[in-house]
Amino acid sequence: MTTPINVDTQGQRRVKYGINVAIAIVAAVAVAMLVNWISYRNFRTGAMRWDLTSTRQYSLSPLTRKVLDRFEGEFQLVTLFDASDSSREDTQRARDLIEEYMRASSKVTAQHIIPATELTRYQTFEEMLHDRFKARLEPLDKLNEKGLAALKTARTQLLNQQAIIADALKDTALKENDPRRAGIFQTERFFQSQGDVLGKAIETIGAYKTGPKLPNYSGAFMAIREMLEALDVNFYPQILKSRVTPLADDSRTPMMVQDGLMKLRDQINGAMAQRKPLFLEMGQATNVPEYDALLTRLTQPNPLVIIGPDEVMAINLNELFRAPTQSDGENKEKQEELEEKQFLGEERLTGIMARMTITQLKPPPMVV
Repeated sequence: MTTPINVDTQGQRRVKYGINVAIAIVAAVAVAMLVNWISYRNFRTGAMRWDLTSTRQYSLSPLTRKVLDRFEGEFQLVTLFDASDSSREDTQRARDLIEEYMRASSKVTAQHIIPATELTRYQTFEEMLHDRFKARLEPLDKLNEKGLAALKTARTQLLNQQAIIADALKDTALKENDPRRAGIFQTERFFQSQGDVLGKAIETIGAYKTGPKLPNYSGAFMAIREMLEALDVNFYPQILKSRVTPLADDSRTPMMVQDGLMKLRDQINGAMAQRKPLFLEMGQATNVPEYDALLTRLTQPNPLVIIGPDEVMAINLNELFRAPTQSDGENKEKQEELEEKQFLGEERLTGIMARMTITQLKPPPMVV
């Protein structure tokens, strides 16, 4: 008896083929998802990441990893790069390096802020930086407030002194063609001009805290001291020596004018004596060099801020690269085409972080 042979119909073959294709697709998707999950997990934790570049530009050196392992304090690396096309490749390379530091150590975190397009984030970051320095800046801040108050008082005094001179000019005994009258009139103009200069300076200096989140305390301090010195070291002594005292001591000067000039001289001497203690205090003042250096760096293009346990500093993107050397000769043009900027990012960052927290380093184990 022969066994009948089952022959699938065309419809049955299509169903089986469709099922096999569906199973293959599901299996392929499952494998892809598993591979991606494993890759993501290893990439995030730093357990496994392949660097296939010939120069190992995406890998941290064993020395850097050893240094990071010995840090006790935490670091934050913050890039404030612009989005211009001219530096896009360099900025991306720096960001990639910073991400490597973050993956290599749990003590390192990173932020990437574009100030031009992320103003709120940038201002928040500036406020955080200011808080780091607030206690150290407080003495200079208070001294600046004293200085601004002294400038405002000085301007009021100048206006009062100008009024004394104007009253002296009203004396009818001082004839129109009297050369002393011309000298007194010119002195009044000097006081008016000095008062105008002082008024503009007060307005400019007084605004140093109203705009940026990181005020220039040292710049305001220097401007205040320069204005006070210009008044008490230059303007007043010269006015007294060349104009007020000679006219006041001249017996030919009308009595009312002499009285006004002597009153003016007394007020000037009193005003300078009043500011002497402030000059002594300002002479002993100290700035915060670390804060001033940070401000300077932040005004330059593409800064990178390194925030350590006890110190904050910034460098610029171009400091992570060494420009190609140039040589004279027939092959100069060809050589420049072949040479590329040398990336020194790891060398710079590791060196800075090690120096910033040298006291934070754990001592190496003692070998017995």
